Amino acid sequence: VAECASGLLNKALRGEVDFDGTGALLEAIPEFFVELVPTDGLLRPAMTLAFELQHPLYDCIYLALALQREATVVTADEKFAARTRRCGYAQQVLALEEFAKR
Repeated sequence: VAECASGLLNKALRGEVDFDGTGALLEAIPEFFVELVPTDGLLRPAMTLAFELQHPLYDCIYLALALQREATVVTADEKFAARTRRCGYAQQVLALEEFAKR
C-alpha cells in the first residue's frame, strides 16, 4: 500500500492526477489486493537482501516474501531482476518481459 501511495504521490507531483483527489484514491488502494501482508517478519531478511543486492528495500521486501512462501516476484524493474540473478535468486524473480513470453 505504501508503494502504491508513493506512486500516486509521484503522479500528483507530475500533474497527472489532482492532489486534492488523491485522498479517495489512497483509501481505495487496499481494495485492489487479494491479500495484504504485514512487513513485520520481512524487514530483517529484506534489509539483508537490500544490502546484498545494493537495491532499495521496497523491492527486497517482495523478494523476502517470495523466499518465505517459495513464490516468484514478477517485476518490471530489469535492474532488480538482473541483480537477483547475479546473486542467486533467479528462481524467485522473473522480469515482466519474461513473464509475458510464457
